[in-house]
Amino acid sequence: MTATPPGHPFEIREHDVDGVHVIGMRGELDLATAPRLCVRIDAARRAGSRRMVVDLTTAVFCDSAGLRALIGSHQEMTAFGGRMAVAAQEESAVGRLFGLAGARELLNVHEDAGTAVAALALRTP
Repeated sequence: MTATPPGHPFEIREHDVDGVHVIGMRGELDLATAPRLCVRIDAARRAGSRRMVVDLTTAVFCDSAGLRALIGSHQEMTAFGGRMAVAAQEESAVGRLFGLAGARELLNVHEDAGTAVAALALRTP
């Protein structure tokens, strides 16, 4: 049994913009899918990505396991000299979770992927 129902397909897409690696995720970020996102983030980091955006603007849900995965990935990027930002609309379900949990104090959160990329593209890792 998985936590993500079949009506909410989980999908990850990746691309680079202005030297920033963008990992976009669609669906639900939960106990069942968070490890898959972490594997992709870690693989990109190991491949040399030092500036990364995790785009959650098309995510419909995030639970505590997803939030913990993002915080852990952020800590890993920082430990290896990289920078990570998250794109999540403040009024979305994910954005509301970030607000309630205080995640905006732990993560570099932007309203959209373009703003997050611009913030990281201006800085060197």
